[in-house]
Amino acid sequence: MKNRDLASSLFWIGFGIVFCAGGLMHGLTRSGIPGPGCLPFIVGLILVFLSLAHLFSTLMKKKEGANLFPQRDSLRRLLVAILALIAYGLALKHVGYLLTTFLFMIFVLRLIEPQRWRLTLVFAFLTALVSWGLFMVLKVELPRGILGI
Repeated sequence: MKNRDLASSLFWIGFGIVFCAGGLMHGLTRSGIPGPGCLPFIVGLILVFLSLAHLFSTLMKKKEGANLFPQRDSLRRLLVAILALIAYGLALKHVGYLLTTFLFMIFVLRLIEPQRWRLTLVFAFLTALVSWGLFMVLKVELPRGILGI
């Protein structure tokens, strides 16, 4: 299992580097705004950093035999999360970005690793607001939905 983790980490590091190189070739900015290579470059960086973290954790691991679904209900949670993501995509246009993202984050946070409601609500609110603000700065038009925001 450790050999597969090492090989997959190295593969995804290489894949992330290819994304970064492609992003640089297409240009990160144009006229002061994000260019066509900005998103692939950022995705590539994230992929490289996550793969490096996985590589280091694999190298530090001593025991073998990790399960794909370590908990009894892991598969069910995964399927529910995928269905929630599909519902998010379908509701986005009609309900709007802010409300849909807020509700989706509440659902996912309570599903994956249930936290206290206060923490869940604060994190969901901040995630929706910060991501919305980032998109506004980048001048990306988001679905307004029923609330008009």
